[in-house]
Amino acid sequence: MRILSLLALALSFGCVQSHGTGADPADRVWVSRAYTGGVQCRADIGYGPPDTRAVLREVGVTVHATAQEGLLACEACDCPGYSMMHHALIDASDVRRASRAGYQPRTPPSYVLPDSLRPRTPEES
Repeated sequence: MRILSLLALALSFGCVQSHGTGADPADRVWVSRAYTGGVQCRADIGYGPPDTRAVLREVGVTVHATAQEGLLACEACDCPGYSMMHHALIDASDVRRASRAGYQPRTPPSYVLPDSLRPRTPEES
């Protein structure tokens, strides 16, 4: 079970879904929320993480891109079987609505973003 959890965590690093957003416009911001669930060593206690787009859609927020960042969790049998930070690129005007769903402004680490959404360094500009 631990090997499967670690494999799932490793595969999930850098998981991004984008829908033609191109460059990251100044009027869009990243918001994030941590999700944990399930219990290691207890296959009978499953956990289906929520769909970021669906959660934000419920509070009236349009999502332009999503990313997931694996979070560290302990490996004991009482620990969560799922631990991820869910990121969403939204319009800046929707931050208050996103906060109703538990999402707060936070820029994800660049390693989870596709090249088209990574901030450029001065040398790259």
